[in-house]
Amino acid sequence: MKSLLWAGMVILVMAGMMLLLLTDVRRGVGWFDQPIIVDSDKPIQRVVYFECNEDDGRWWLTASRSDQEKGADVREAKRTTDQFIARVKFTTRTPPIGSTTFYQRTHLGLRLEFVDETWATFAITIPPGRGQTAIKIVAR
Repeated sequence: MKSLLWAGMVILVMAGMMLLLLTDVRRGVGWFDQPIIVDSDKPIQRVVYFECNEDDGRWWLTASRSDQEKGADVREAKRTTDQFIARVKFTTRTPPIGSTTFYQRTHLGLRLEFVDETWATFAITIPPGRGQTAIKIVAR
């Protein structure tokens, strides 16, 4: 009877370990560079952005400049010779069986600040491919 009890406990422990292994999900965090190309008649001082969903993007279009600065995690895009680069955060989820899934915000709220101190805002859908396709903006 004791050996049967021990065998049952061993099976229970092994089943518990298998359950833990099968439900162990690995999560990760990373960043990708999203190129932004701006076609504008006016010289650009800087481009600021924040990662958002579609609803937050609509808010961004109507918010004042000071509300944008207070109400969002606003960052400045890095300028290169012919474009700007926004660093977009993504997370991953990898189950023990199956493939890795990626999650990121769907939109960027962009504010172009021109040398003459005027500005323009845009809410742009981030293209698929994590930075492989540039966002193109025409500001006239």
